[in-house]
Amino acid sequence: VAFFYRQQATTTFSLQELRGRLAEVSVAIPADGLGYVVVRDATGSRQLLARSTHSAMIPTGHLVRITDIVGTTVVVEPTEVAAQEIKHEGGIP
Repeated sequence: VAFFYRQQATTTFSLQELRGRLAEVSVAIPADGLGYVVVRDATGSRQLLARSTHSAMIPTGHLVRITDIVGTTVVVEPTEVAAQEIKHEGGIP
């Protein structure tokens, strides 16, 4: 009996690669608290724990930029552009 093996494509994912990327707030980030953001790329989407750089509340649906990573939490700042505008232009980079 012969066994055939097919190499599976692997996608290595590093949180450090997300610095500077845009994400959408999926669960509001309270002032001095934690929420969630979604990052989308060619391999799919990931929901990540997030906190604000400015200790200010960021509502669900707002577009943010990832500025830092602390452990498994991304640190984000709000952007001037609304997430809805980006979606109409073809997605979040």
